[in-house]
Amino acid sequence: LNTSVSVPTWQPRPQSFTAEAPGAFANACGCAPSSLVSAAETTSARSRLASTPSSKLRPLILPESLSQNFLSIAAANTAKGIETCGILVGSLQLDAARGQTLCVDRLIVPSQEGDANSCTTTNEDEIWEYCEREQVMTLGWVHTHPTQTCFLSSVDLHTHCGYQSMLDEAVAVVLSPRKSPSVGVYRLCHPDPPGLQEVQRCRKTGFHPEHQRNGPDANNGVYEDCAHIVWRPSASLKVVDLRR
Repeated sequence: LNTSVSVPTWQPRPQSFTAEAPGAFANACGCAPSSLVSAAETTSARSRLASTPSSKLRPLILPESLSQNFLSIAAANTAKGIETCGILVGSLQLDAARGQTLCVDRLIVPSQEGDANSCTTTNEDEIWEYCEREQVMTLGWVHTHPTQTCFLSSVDLHTHCGYQSMLDEAVAVVLSPRKSPSVGVYRLCHPDPPGLQEVQRCRKTGFHPEHQRNGPDANNGVYEDCAHIVWRPSASLKVVDLRR
């Protein structure tokens, strides 16, 4: 038995996948600007994260069809060596067996621009408006690595910081169709090691090596493989393509 639970839709509003401007906490992490996420909400979110050990993460359900569906959508870009990105959205459910679970049930493909090393969303207001209208919450994001392995670059880490700062269970899915393994699902380490706090405090933009001092792969003390996800074969996935 699954029962929908009312949840706020403000967290987090995705911004550019490649721009993390120095300044206030929310903007530095790629979160919603202060006009949409108040200082009180940001402080509250940080407080909740500080008291939520990783062992207490709620299960996050991912449709097993996500990888193949998104790779099909990204196929034209992948053939050209261009990255493609998408937003994972869904709702909080009450499951008889698991208790509270976060369920991804749709994939937003936003307007975007990409190249071999990055993907930048455009017209972000469309994403926000869709989530508001449909009363769904953002649960993470997905992007392809057409020519590289599965890992999170420094830019990816800053992008994901925006999601996880608002929802500790938020995930970053990386698909590398030409490499093995071809799928990676990651989160920033929190609370120990303090990878999330490290990226929150970082004011650098673009690609920088500081977060990869122990290597670029997961479990390097900054980000890790997700242990709270459940791939569900029977879960449906709706594709919402906002590209022009």
